[in-house]
Amino acid sequence: MTTTPGTVTTTPIYTPEMVYHAEQPLLATQGLGLMKQAAFALATECARILKHQRPAGPSGARIVVLTGPGNNGGDGLYAAAELARRGAHITIITNTTPHPQALAALQHHHHPHITDDPTTIDTPHLVIDALLGIGARGGLKSPWDTWATHANTWRRHGAHLVAVDMPSGLDPTNGYPNPQHAHITADTTVTFGGLKPAHILAASACGTTKTHGLGIDTQLTHHNPTPYAHLVTGGHWPTPTEHSHKYSDGVTTIHAGSTTYPGAAILAVAGAIRATSPMVRYHGDCAEEVIRAYPSVVHGTGPTNSNVIGPGHQTTPQQLTKLLTDPTPLIIDADALTTLANNPTCQHHLHQRHTNGHFTVLTPHDGEYTRLTNHKPHPNRIQAATELANHYHCTVLLKGKTTTITDGTKTYLVHAPTSWAATPGSGDVLSGIIGALVAANPTTQSVALAAHAHAQATATTTHPIDAHQLANQLPHAITTIISNHKTTA
Repeated sequence: MTTTPGTVTTTPIYTPEMVYHAEQPLLATQGLGLMKQAAFALATECARILKHQRPAGPSGARIVVLTGPGNNGGDGLYAAAELARRGAHITIITNTTPHPQALAALQHHHHPHITDDPTTIDTPHLVIDALLGIGARGGLKSPWDTWATHANTWRRHGAHLVAVDMPSGLDPTNGYPNPQHAHITADTTVTFGGLKPAHILAASACGTTKTHGLGIDTQLTHHNPTPYAHLVTGGHWPTPTEHSHKYSDGVTTIHAGSTTYPGAAILAVAGAIRATSPMVRYHGDCAEEVIRAYPSVVHGTGPTNSNVIGPGHQTTPQQLTKLLTDPTPLIIDADALTTLANNPTCQHHLHQRHTNGHFTVLTPHDGEYTRLTNHKPHPNRIQAATELANHYHCTVLLKGKTTTITDGTKTYLVHAPTSWAATPGSGDVLSGIIGALVAANPTTQSVALAAHAHAQATATTTHPIDAHQLANQLPHAITTIISNHKTTA
């Protein structure tokens, strides 16, 4: 397989509506058979977890199943039937009539204890959250909110909590819980067909997500050639060949830093230098500090393949306009975003860049997003980033634990394995990485790959680090990305 440097490998993400429509042909032909397949996959995951917890695995394990009235409850009960067949003791918490066929299957192996009062139950080994599926919205109300509170308490006391499709109480599209109501926090989420946005946007509430296709994945691919979003899992990092030289794979120019913030210039340059082997130029007020830190940097203007402006840089409208009216790919970050937000002339030139086919990237955090739009980001961060990208007709990277990158049509999510990158100057490093990759290949995928490397730089970190240490972790992260790409190519 041949891919262009700067492209990413991804896992598709689908909306609940996409999954619902993909399921219908299978439900029409398989009926309860599809539910039983899902339940067996769920039971297998639960048995694996129990085997890790205790030598006897499911045999003798105490399992609580929270069930609602829909198919999600049926999945949980059929799974409980399989676990009961393997010797587990089942308690069902419900205030509705359980799925009749699934309950009959469970009662064939075991007569479960059925109650609507969780206060009578000691901490179990495992809890299955089968209250609500991916079609639910609005949070958990009484008595389910009380059940969720008890389930979360059992989890804190050692029970492993497994959610069916989605932790109940989370919005499956934007991942937000309703702040007025409780929600489940899972250790493991077992989902079917494909990933949904909340599995990434609310990963801390979903725990480890296990996906089982069940044929739904094939239907999804067939009916949705363009998924809702793409989770970045790797990519093709630009690497030199025997014919490469310092100019051949893209020169980056960093316009950053000031007498007040010289560190921002050093960190942005560090990101660019650590990301690729070609030349990095620096243009700003901190040349002495930058060159002392990185003697290979060239000070001043000259031929370049990308411009980065903003980190620690007190950007004037005139400085930003000069780069906006230059056809060179442009990354606008930090203070330059504030200048853009406050200057209609700069905004006009940004719109003109799209008309002229020039590539531009905006990299706001939430506060900068608010300045650019005069409102806070929508709870659905995919929607928020898409709205900004479509307004300015450019690529937007909306920063966060899960970073959203979009050109308004195609969206990529980069989920950081840790939050240790949430430190001052981390964004400056990221802007330099983006500049380097955009210099090699000015596409939205290059921006997504840069964000992926930045996230992976903290993958093995278990303690606080500063932004300079983060930059120094980049070579290891990039080595891993290159190695994984060679393995899968």
